[in-house]
Amino acid sequence: MQAMQRWEYAEMSRTVSPAAPGGATGTVTIFYSHRGEGERPASASEALRLLGDNGWELVAASTAIAGGSLIRHYVLKRPLASG
Repeated sequence: MQAMQRWEYAEMSRTVSPAAPGGATGTVTIFYSHRGEGERPASASEALRLLGDNGWELVAASTAIAGGSLIRHYVLKRPLASG
């Protein structure tokens, strides 16, 4: 019997807040569940490039508004390395 595929997951959040005249400000955070740590890329496009280059694929996305900020949340997965 073949072993069942196991996965590791990452979450990416992008928060965009209203700002003073000139536009909005935002932050992007990636959290890796298997390592219990995260990182802060400079932009969402940089984060997606980094994740894609490392074999992550998008499996879910959601959008919410909280306290006047737009929050986009993404869940990604890739096969768990054996060992």
